[in-house]
Amino acid sequence: MNKLRIGIIGAGSRGVSSFGKLFSDRTDTEVVAYADLNEERMKEAKDFLKKDDIELYTDVSKMLSSAEMDAVVIATIDCYHKEHIVAALEAGYHVLTDKPMATNTRDCIAINDAARKSSKIINMGFNIRSDVVCRKMKELIETGVIGKLVTIEEREYYTGGKTYFSRWNRFYAKCGGLFCHKGSHDFDIINWFNEGALPVKVSAFAGMNVFIPEGLPFELEANEKAGPYCEICQVAYKCPDRVDLSEGFKGFTGKGREADGYNRDTCMYLSEKDTHDNGIALIEYDNGVRVSHSENFISPVTDRFFSIVGDKGHIEASLGQSKITVFPRWTADKTEYFLRRTAGGHGGADPRMVETFVQSIRHNKKPTATVRDGTLSVLIADAAERSRRENRTVMIDELISRAEIDELI
Repeated sequence: MNKLRIGIIGAGSRGVSSFGKLFSDRTDTEVVAYADLNEERMKEAKDFLKKDDIELYTDVSKMLSSAEMDAVVIATIDCYHKEHIVAALEAGYHVLTDKPMATNTRDCIAINDAARKSSKIINMGFNIRSDVVCRKMKELIETGVIGKLVTIEEREYYTGGKTYFSRWNRFYAKCGGLFCHKGSHDFDIINWFNEGALPVKVSAFAGMNVFIPEGLPFELEANEKAGPYCEICQVAYKCPDRVDLSEGFKGFTGKGREADGYNRDTCMYLSEKDTHDNGIALIEYDNGVRVSHSENFISPVTDRFFSIVGDKGHIEASLGQSKITVFPRWTADKTEYFLRRTAGGHGGADPRMVETFVQSIRHNKKPTATVRDGTLSVLIADAAERSRRENRTVMIDELISRAEIDELI
């Protein structure tokens, strides 16, 4: 069997440490090219993957026209996803794109238009669909264990999310807001659980309460100054939230940092930012299901908790504990499931997602998560960001028509 040749647009941590390593470690795929504006970072990617024969391009269009590839992975800053997905499809390549598909609804519709004209596979990088707990919950819902869905409550706590405020993710213009960059995972899972229904309206509330200058977790002594980034900060030694870039992929230190001046360890408390460190979104669907989603990047806990109620029972689940408990109505019984995880990023979900992408190409199968799925996720995120910034409930038909939804593929 010939190896699938993979080109990756974006030599950041996701493009290298995750996708780069996953495709390089497989026996049936190989990474043959990278495209990124930062050539020094791409050289570090080659060193990290121990692959001297990877071709490097500082021009995406040059890679798409010159490199010998079968598929392209999009791992760039979110606001460039639409541009790069469309270019890859038009160049005739299968596409695996990291989430979110784009940073707003209209860009997603443009991607749908390009996908409709292409015969190639496009797979959304919703790795949480491959999580063992989420797959089991989907099975329980589909088999009617809790009956007809009524409400879904989902709470995400992600301590690693604090580093968003050191990185480009802290800017709305680059990520579409954190309801989009991070919440797109959650909105997709909720749509998946409530499959066949469409969102009708969204209300959201969010803010920056902790990662502000007043939130520095220590006192500054006389003549001490914090920032601007951890590597040179004179008080980093006493900061419990300092970002250490010395381990793993070295593309954001040394020559990689010097080449473009990007500091991935900018002080998360002093940095300029216009996203949120905590937020809540409420969603109502056309089948009457009501949903609450919260995301919190302050807590020391990392977990996703689900409370799903149907007319015949109740599911409680924790991804962090790999545990599901089902409570049927009208009895004192309960059933507990303890799920076993496999090795790999996101509890084994990343390698499983890559496997399904490879098999979709090999056997021309429908991908696990489609362009339609990517669009509907961003649609809710777009509405949530508008709601929280404009202080109002947003109706979904303000962003997309029913005819446009019907045309999603």
